[in-house]
Amino acid sequence: TRHNGGAFVEARGRLMQRTYVTAGVGVEHNEAFGNAATPRLSIATYLRTPSARSTAGDTKVSFNVGRGIKAPSVFQQENSLFTRVQGTAAAAAATQIGPERGTTIDVGLEQGFWYGRARIRTAYYRNEFNDLVEFLSRTQLTQAGVPASVAAATAFGAYINSSSFRAQGVETSFEAMAGRYVRLSASYTYLDATVTKAFSASASTNPTWPGIPIGAFAP
Repeated sequence: TRHNGGAFVEARGRLMQRTYVTAGVGVEHNEAFGNAATPRLSIATYLRTPSARSTAGDTKVSFNVGRGIKAPSVFQQENSLFTRVQGTAAAAAATQIGPERGTTIDVGLEQGFWYGRARIRTAYYRNEFNDLVEFLSRTQLTQAGVPASVAAATAFGAYINSSSFRAQGVETSFEAMAGRYVRLSASYTYLDATVTKAFSASASTNPTWPGIPIGAFAP
């Protein structure tokens, strides 16, 4: 049984009739790792205000940034390094498993056309995901920085927060009203993702795609 809780506070405001700001922060309490904060901020400003009589339409710039967490599952908690070495001499050197953490940033531009009946959006985004949970063998635990005496206290290995990756790219979309009952829309997303740490990954490759290292459970 877990007893978890959280609270979130948000404030919204408008500046000079053109800029809209939303800010908030959440505080999560989880029995597995304790407390964690998740702040976020959104700003949108009109460089050109909406008008039904203008062919060019409105121009809006937006900015969003925030942090989020994902709690480990019950299975991961029960098989974490901290739990597996309880009752041994290595327990004092082991730390509790923590949440997976993500930081997201995006900057976007929206432009209206055709008296508000068409709109183009484009945005750049960058996401960082850290402290991801992965299962490591005793050898991999030492490679991740766990003392050898603590790693040896596990039977086969344990879950810890040791993996990370980042993803960035561009999102674009277009929509327009082509008559009273027809709406046209199209979108495209470019994604560039890179695994920055993955101690559970091996040097194995798939013969279909030679030269691309893959792991048994993660990239």
